[in-house]
Amino acid sequence: MATVKKKLIGQQTYYYLEHTFRHNGKIRKKERYLGKKVPENIDELKTDFFVEI
Repeated sequence: MATVKKKLIGQQTYYYLEHTFRHNGKIRKKERYLGKKVPENIDELKTDFFVEI
C-alpha cells in the first residue's frame, strides 16, 4: 500500500508517495515526488504509481 510521507529538508516540507515491497528476498522502496502540498487527486496518483511499479 502506498503511503504519503512528509520530509523536512531544511526549512521546507516536501511530500512523497512511497511504497515498500519485497523483491527476491530484499526489501525495495519506490517513491515519487508529489510537491510541497498534497495534491487533491491523490487516489489517481496512487493507481498510476502502482501501474508503474
